[in-house]
Amino acid sequence: MKLSEAQIKLLGLVHNIKSEEEANDICRLIQKYYVEKLDEEIDRLWANGTLSEEKLEAMSKEHFRVPSRR
Repeated sequence: MKLSEAQIKLLGLVHNIKSEEEANDICRLIQKYYVEKLDEEIDRLWANGTLSEEKLEAMSKEHFRVPSRR
């Protein structure tokens, strides 16, 4: 697997991490970033009609269970 330029850039910053607490803080920042991106996408889908109360209600009644891999 080849790393992207963005991944290489982030890995270059790793040497600055001095403690597990700092690593955890960085992980929380990255998680917050992706939560914000997800919120933006949900807002966009809601605004363009892809998501609606009716569609959410229909989705809540669907069964999305994945078969186990035994």
